[in-house]
Amino acid sequence: MYESIQDFNLIGNIVLTLSGGGFGAVIPDILEPPVAWNHRDFFHSQRMLYGLCVLFSVLLLTWYWWFYSSLVLLVFGVISGYLSHLFSDATTPVGLPP
Repeated sequence: MYESIQDFNLIGNIVLTLSGGGFGAVIPDILEPPVAWNHRDFFHSQRMLYGLCVLFSVLLLTWYWWFYSSLVLLVFGVISGYLSHLFSDATTPVGLPP
């Protein structure tokens, strides 16, 4: 099934990154549950979006050589999932608070 241990490691890294992304995508709603239509506060704000984009860029530049480390892939997955949640919330009529 697997040609080598590297193939198995690659599949494990993909699963780890996607799992982190799935978890990161629900973190904003865990931190601020959607109890009303205007539930968005700090964790759904543009400040958080900009801050995570800066953090993602810094991590990408500084951890580039470690890119295949499991922890780094998990962190990138979580941040990517969180950012995708905020980008999708930004496209709704309510948008993101400043």
